[in-house]
Amino acid sequence: MNTKIVLLVVITLIINSCNKSDFSTKPHLSLVSVNTTRLVNDGDNLIFTFNFNDKQGQVDTLFMKRCTLVCSDTSNTNYILKKTLDTLLIPAYPSTSYQKGQITFNCVYSGVNGTYENLNSCIDSSSGASKTDTSYFLFCLRDAAGHLSDTVKSPKITFVKN
Repeated sequence: MNTKIVLLVVITLIINSCNKSDFSTKPHLSLVSVNTTRLVNDGDNLIFTFNFNDKQGQVDTLFMKRCTLVCSDTSNTNYILKKTLDTLLIPAYPSTSYQKGQITFNCVYSGVNGTYENLNSCIDSSSGASKTDTSYFLFCLRDAAGHLSDTVKSPKITFVKN
């Protein structure tokens, strides 16, 4: 009977010691919040908030790709987006092992704000007219060693014609 108890205790200790850490050499990125899913007026803000962690503590770049559901240069219309991909240097974080942090990424809809990324309207390349569009965004985090996080997808965001 004592042997069975000792064996059970040893197995329990082994199982508990094998729990994986939340940290790995590949950064981890998760979307916490988006302040809105509908932008109506020029100058409206779109703010994404992310949590991240990295075992080596060397995150340095956030990649963003805008994927449009309406406005596409591959569709049979003249409507295009001027810019769909951004590479953003994130704020410097202390380079410590087992790093955790939060990234806030600020955008502005068809406006000018020096600290916010400009998200342009869906524009007809021949007439200059704008069109209501729905987009979602893909984000990926890179560390200094070149490791990439999994891709995070935002909810759909509507950009109302302005």
